Amino acid sequence: MDEALDAGINLFDTADVYGGPQSPEMDKGYGTSEEIIGRWLAQGGRRNRIVLATKVYQPMDTGPNDRRLSAYHIRRACEASLRRLKTDHIDLYQMHHVDRATPWEEIWQAMEQLIREGKITYVGSSNFAGWDIATAQCTAASRNLLGLASEQSPLQPRAAHHRARGDSGAASLRGRSHPLWTDRLWFARRGAPRGSSGARLVDAASKAGRRTAPATRSL
Repeated sequence: MDEALDAGINLFDTADVYGGPQSPEMDKGYGTSEEIIGRWLAQGGRRNRIVLATKVYQPMDTGPNDRRLSAYHIRRACEASLRRLKTDHIDLYQMHHVDRATPWEEIWQAMEQLIREGKITYVGSSNFAGWDIATAQCTAASRNLLGLASEQSPLQPRAAHHRARGDSGAASLRGRSHPLWTDRLWFARRGAPRGSSGARLVDAASKAGRRTAPATRSL
């Protein structure tokens, strides 16, 4: 991670669930990846040089309120991530998947409270369909909120096509960050001018050695 930072990469993305076995049937996550980044940040001199992103949704324990996007879980998950990351704020807090069982009013109320308390700065989404982005943005606008600052989608042409094929959800994220992911390399694709100092994103565990694409705007 030090080498990535020295190379100009300043956006580090993780999730509370990363670092353990990943499957749809998993019982819970362990926060391993966040703990690794937290130990790195605790060494000092790095936190103000990076944009720190993590995610919420997946089960982090076996109880019914230890997963998804209820206000109860969002608050507890954020506080647990802050402890593991050894920081007092998360720059980009992303919903790892859509939760159609929880009203958007409840989700945005929870996010709004975390923003007021200074625990998060921006809210993003991951793996959302275009119509879910549109719904989220409309509800956020009704509450006078910025709404989603980013959508992180799979780097697969067919999946990306189904998420952004000209529907209002894709249009509602115009000007926002659109990080893409694969199982090895992460990067932010936002079409910045060459030489810009926009946020860049890389999977610190990847040893592929490939450059990341620049972002158009730092968060």
